[in-house]
Amino acid sequence: MKKVLYILLLLIFVSCTKKNNEFNVNENSNNTFAISQEIVVPEEFIGTWVITNPDYAFLKINENGKFVIRNMSVIYEGIVKIENNKIVLPYSENFYCGPVGEFEKIEEINLVFPNKEDTYISYNPDYKDFKYTTCLENSNNKFPSKEHKSEEGQVYELDSFEVIKINKKILSTENMKLRVRPSSIEKELFAEYQWPYAYPNSEKYYPIESEINLLLKGYICFTDAVTVKKDKIENIEAPWYHIYTGGGEESFPRAAWIWGGYCIETNNLTDEEKNNYIKLFENEAILKGLIQKNEE
Repeated sequence: MKKVLYILLLLIFVSCTKKNNEFNVNENSNNTFAISQEIVVPEEFIGTWVITNPDYAFLKINENGKFVIRNMSVIYEGIVKIENNKIVLPYSENFYCGPVGEFEKIEEINLVFPNKEDTYISYNPDYKDFKYTTCLENSNNKFPSKEHKSEEGQVYELDSFEVIKINKKILSTENMKLRVRPSSIEKELFAEYQWPYAYPNSEKYYPIESEINLLLKGYICFTDAVTVKKDKIENIEAPWYHIYTGGGEESFPRAAWIWGGYCIETNNLTDEEKNNYIKLFENEAILKGLIQKNEE
């Protein structure tokens, strides 16, 4: 009898231990949640959803009901509830795991919980923007799907202008003013040529200044959009390109617009031509006081 009682107590202990350790949403967090086996998250809700633009903060929902809100690290975590085919994200400071004393100040928290209470999330399969298709949405905000990219070659709206989505590298044969929007009367923008990522031969130079309001001639940059409209400047009619300058492993690239009258695509350039443009860029960077030759 004692042996049977001992076995029963042991089974109860193991069962409780398993239940209490069933789910830890963040290995660096002290928060531990028990997930009900009855939670079945609808497939369309499962995935990673963009909270902010630029897209550095995300809401991730797993099939077992776990969800996290993160930017550079996890700042909020919990277990979803299902009500009337909608996901409910519970609001509680107990689920917060970000900087001490910052709970109500963090943008990502306020976007997901705009009314500072449990938030209902619905799925919108018809959503489409320049970057993504489909989204989750609450009463105030939309969170596009990080996994569903919009198609290249299609027309979208970007900065209130019609654009065609592309994926190319270009350079300009002249220094071009950077603009916040695709128009010559728009405000100029300063680009960050981050050291050493912007310079192909960075070991030959050391940086003096990183920011300038120009796309320097010869600098190869990435573009993801070209405007449908064309502007005539200096008797040349050309569209505008949405480009990214600088940026590297430690920061985000900076987006800007340039007029495309002097732009060329780099895909068909020979290695010799590319090297000539790199030299052109380096000389221009020296003239503009961005870099200086390393005498060592």
